[in-house]
Amino acid sequence: MSLAGSFLRDADTVRKALDETISALASNRACGLAGAAPAMLSEILRNDALLEAQKVYLSSILFQIESGVGSRGGSAVPDPEGFEVHPSLPWKFAKENVRFRKFVLESTDTPDGIAHRWVPCRPIPACDGWFEKIWEAFREKKIYGKEPVQ
Repeated sequence: MSLAGSFLRDADTVRKALDETISALASNRACGLAGAAPAMLSEILRNDALLEAQKVYLSSILFQIESGVGSRGGSAVPDPEGFEVHPSLPWKFAKENVRFRKFVLESTDTPDGIAHRWVPCRPIPACDGWFEKIWEAFREKKIYGKEPVQ
């Protein structure tokens, strides 16, 4: 996971890590909980949750790479035909596909597998308030928190 989900996002590395994660998750679930000591139950369930999250993250990363987003934000996709970051570095990266700047990737784990979709970004809401004034009103319970939510 550390290698596949790092700054450098190579599709083959991500695919291999995803396959290993799915295998580890199946193995973890095949063991079940029967006969496990109480101290081990939380470890087994924690590992299951971590592996499930890792599966969704890696699947999302792979979907992003395969969508043709290229290198952007906190990720760089190696591409031998791509651009050179610096002459003394050995890597070349895929150019960013700027069309995706107006979208966010939504990923959902469903009973049928992980579903991904590109959704248009919502606009940033307009606000004419100053942070200091809004924070002061919040602390004084003038806004947000007059009554506890039931």
